[in-house]
Amino acid sequence: MRTVVRRPRKRIHVSPLAVFAALVAVVLLILYVTGVFSGGALRRFSKKDVLLLPMKSTDIFVPFQEGVVYVDTANSELLALAADGKIRWGFKNATEDMTLHAAENRLGVVVSKKLQMLSAEGTLLYSKTFERPIDQIAVSDNLTVLALRPLEDVHTLTVLDSTGEILGTLAETTGQTILNFGIFGDASSVWVISADTSSTSPSYRFSTYKYDPKKSITAGFEDKDQMLYAPVFSKNYIYLCGTSDILEADYEGKVQNRRPVNGYQLIASGESGSETSMVLQKLEQDGTLSAQIKEIMVLSEKKDGSLVLPESALSVQVGTKYLYAFSNYNLYQIKQKDLSYHIYTLPVKADSIISCEGNEALVVSGEKVYLLQLPD
Repeated sequence: MRTVVRRPRKRIHVSPLAVFAALVAVVLLILYVTGVFSGGALRRFSKKDVLLLPMKSTDIFVPFQEGVVYVDTANSELLALAADGKIRWGFKNATEDMTLHAAENRLGVVVSKKLQMLSAEGTLLYSKTFERPIDQIAVSDNLTVLALRPLEDVHTLTVLDSTGEILGTLAETTGQTILNFGIFGDASSVWVISADTSSTSPSYRFSTYKYDPKKSITAGFEDKDQMLYAPVFSKNYIYLCGTSDILEADYEGKVQNRRPVNGYQLIASGESGSETSMVLQKLEQDGTLSAQIKEIMVLSEKKDGSLVLPESALSVQVGTKYLYAFSNYNLYQIKQKDLSYHIYTLPVKADSIISCEGNEALVVSGEKVYLLQLPD
């Protein structure tokens, strides 16, 4: 007769605290994946949003006409690529010392003293050679402004019309130094920031000139309390960026408001939605601008805000609806309204970013360059 001995089963005692901790971990994981804590669900680009361009990162290139114009240094060619990466037009005998300067529908090609202006279709509009090398240039569809190499330490700006004819010059006066310049509005007005160092305490002046076709001064403002370094133009106001304040002025030069930005510097601006947006980066303790962007201030016509990014960014861009911050591996699509964001995983590691107009960007990764369509 067989005897069966039954042993009592051992009960496994699970601490209620352990059960609670496990549940919390699961919930946190779900929240992270869905984006509650990360600022947005982790998203990926589709294959159609990224295009490998037939060029190298060592080539000379500039965004143009929703595509790219670049100097193929290996074959000595100047080539224009469309948004699909196909060649639109090109020229032989390009050189490595060329610099490219794009407007909406024009491309300025500079080699030392020579300027060649091309249309969007690659047609030569005019060619002009100056007495001295061209050090700096601003190009628009109607005007071109050149800073030639100084003669006897006096800087002079030369203003050209759309055909290459000289409309006039803007020269420094005694004790004055031109710091920056550009073109704005309907591409028929020029702005200039200069420093007056004739007295013991320097002052900074912002001036605007309209060429229609003769020159007329349209606005002027002087600031003795801070250095002015860049303007941002909106429909109703000119925002003069300084080292301690942004001055909100009308187009006659009358200051309407001062917005304190001490410790921040402008790094991006543009039209986003129906407003003009400005992005400023927090400076280092020694007052320098770091290559790694971590903390930003966002200013628009109606509101101000600040954001600390979860990781260092390489670049920030103002798009038509959103702000975009690029890290080496991620893109942050930032809402203007509350500065919340979604995170997209970049298709390649980004070494640097070249911003384009609208919702595109050029991503440099090693020796390769990609055209990336940004989510909107």
